[in-house]
Formats: sequence, structure tokens, C-alpha cells
Amino acid sequence: MMGKDEMVELLTQKGADLRAKDRWEYTPLQQASIYAHRTTKELLKLKMDEERKSKLTSSKGMLQWSFIVLTSLIASYTFFKCRESNAEVFENED
Repeated sequence: MMGKDEMVELLTQKGADLRAKDRWEYTPLQQASIYAHRTTKELLKLKMDEERKSKLTSSKGMLQWSFIVLTSLIASYTFFKCRESNAEVFENED
């Protein structure tokens, strides 16, 4: 018979979605928190972190990460350009 932690290991090895929700809209991590299964909760967090890191290193993950960084840079540039423009407007009013 398998325990909760062994089941988490097995299911993640088989590609289970750790963010899937049950019929009450709870994820496995939320269920582990609700029922105070500390070791299972920590194992789920670890597995989710590993999954996130592996996605970031995959080509699709790197493309998504690059898009996020590019979007942030564009937003920062736009913010500072608007600030400069507004500063020039206020200086010219004097």
C-alpha cells in the first residue's frame, strides 16, 4: 500500500498536473494544507518548483521568459519616456 508522499512521487513521474483542481476547485497543495499533511505539502511545493524550473529551461519556457522580460523592458522604457516628456512640459511652462 502506498502513502500520500509515494503517490505524489508516482503521479508526478507519470506527468500528473499538480495544478489540477478537484470537483470542489481545490488543488492537491490546497488539500494538503487543509488537512495538515505537512510532508505531502512540502513535497508538492518541491515538485511544483522543479516543474517550474524545468519549464523555464525548455525552449518554449525560455521563449515565454524572454517575452516577459521584453514586455517588462518595453513598459519601463515607456514609463521613463513619459516621465521625461512630462518633465519637459512642466519645465516649458515656467
